[in-house]
Amino acid sequence: MAWVERYVRADADGAGDGTTDANSGATGSWTLDQAIAGCAAGQRVNVKNGSYSYAAVKTFAIDGTASNPIWWRGFNTAIGDLDSAIVSTNFPQWFLTGAANYWNLVGTSNWFSNINWKSEITTAARGTVTVGDIDQRIWNCRMEGTAADVDCTAVTVNTAGDNVIVRNCYLKATSSAPCFNAPSSAIVTIADCVTDGGLQGILIGTAGSIAINNIVNNPAGAGIKITASLGLVIGNSVYSAGADGIEFSVASSALIMNNIITDSVGYGINNSAGTSANMRLINNLYFNNTSGTINNIFESYETGNQSDAASPFTNAGGNDFSILSTSLAKANGFPGAFLDATQTGYMDIGAVQRKESGGGALIMRIP
Repeated sequence: MAWVERYVRADADGAGDGTTDANSGATGSWTLDQAIAGCAAGQRVNVKNGSYSYAAVKTFAIDGTASNPIWWRGFNTAIGDLDSAIVSTNFPQWFLTGAANYWNLVGTSNWFSNINWKSEITTAARGTVTVGDIDQRIWNCRMEGTAADVDCTAVTVNTAGDNVIVRNCYLKATSSAPCFNAPSSAIVTIADCVTDGGLQGILIGTAGSIAINNIVNNPAGAGIKITASLGLVIGNSVYSAGADGIEFSVASSALIMNNIITDSVGYGINNSAGTSANMRLINNLYFNNTSGTINNIFESYETGNQSDAASPFTNAGGNDFSILSTSLAKANGFPGAFLDATQTGYMDIGAVQRKESGGGALIMRIP
């Protein structure tokens, strides 16, 4: 589609119509508040790097459409220059102060990329970024909840809809709150993300949702916790969970495939509900999970599940989750997200492919 370009600057004087990147004048950039109030379907709102700090809820309520969304797109000095960056320090800094304040996404078909979001929210059923409508897409963003409170998630999906996608993002929370929380109703996809800390890395309560190719690093509780029947848990790397690596707290039908689960205090995979569950466990790899590999998995089909003799990761404690060539994770498996064209002969399991001495696969690191 042909986007209608609009611009936002932290130092805009408030007199502009958003049609240029100037910080003043009639055609100058919008302030963020002007953009939130004045944007329209089909516009790409280019937000310049800077500090945008507020002590109020910021609500994005104007609807885009499936064919003409509203795209909020961070840039540094020229539009598009952050699209391939990985959680860059040059992202616009969207910070909220105050326990009642959060980024409220309630406009249909709003997309967000290249933004660094932060809040100290402690309000029930909210989070730093609260998704409250359908067709919301967030990618290549950093989201962090800084308060020690169960509601201070990085992302909470709070909508009775679907087509909510969070991809290629970095999510961080304190040990009091999940990094990613989709408690009910919305069918969500979280893919190619890194969760850092949190009570759980990923907490999902909606049937049919998808968690694929994520790194879940060092949560205080379960790495991935499922409280509803989940569709797919594929290609995730879960490290150093304070409870189970993957926990199902209800009887669930799920495909759990090509995951690497290491160094959990609990089980690798645990059906903590203890009741019948129709699961498919395929080609998962375990290492050093204190309570064991799996527990209470009934009526299941299992194939290709193995325990490694050593950690499969190059240096997980140093945030390098590339796969050692000596690991059992090198077995062919579900196509990974980070394999480059020179390594088409195999696919490793887990979220990150191995690094070979001759070049090879890309390494995803926590920033």
